[in-house]
Amino acid sequence: MNETLPLPFYARLALSLISIIAIFVIFYYAQSILIPILIALLFAILLRPVGGFLEAKLRLPHVIATLCSVLLMVLVVAGIFTFISFQVAEMANDWGKIKSNFMIHLADVQQMIRERFDLSEVEQKNIIDDATKDSMGNNSLLGTTLLSFTDILVNLLLIPIYTFLFLLYRTHFMKFLAKLVTSENHDVLHDIMCKVKVSVQSYIVGLLIQWLRCR
Repeated sequence: MNETLPLPFYARLALSLISIIAIFVIFYYAQSILIPILIALLFAILLRPVGGFLEAKLRLPHVIATLCSVLLMVLVVAGIFTFISFQVAEMANDWGKIKSNFMIHLADVQQMIRERFDLSEVEQKNIIDDATKDSMGNNSLLGTTLLSFTDILVNLLLIPIYTFLFLLYRTHFMKFLAKLVTSENHDVLHDIMCKVKVSVQSYIVGLLIQWLRCR
């Protein structure tokens, strides 16, 4: 019978470092795909009790209960953004005061720069204008802004869809994870998944409570 020879320490260390670097590289280049999926997974774990309540108490089919849970999440998030928009609108009403205070602080900063670096206000303005023209000439600022706005819109559409799919096929994911381990470790896997679910739910609920208290 052939025996497997153990690799030397330096070979195992090199393979471990290469694997870690490869994982970080994959995460870096795939972050636009992985971030919405991870956020959707967190929402799915948080909404799991809601779907279970709708199925058990209201006798709704699994698909309808999952859809109602996702719609409830969308309504709650939309309500939070609406509340924030009202706060921003109230802040906009005080824009005159904010602008006057900003101009006062800006004058103080210009005075400090003039005293320390011997740059007049005209020279400071010319430096800022040159930097602004370079940015707009390369379309870097505009392109970055449009790209970020597009990513936000795409994520807002993908996250509810991913959340719905996670909730709808959660049993399939559990079966897949169960096949990755031996039958003797199924109880351990179930216990780990339950602890992860409770931890994530407690963390998100705690963040919401803390946010509400700060408001």
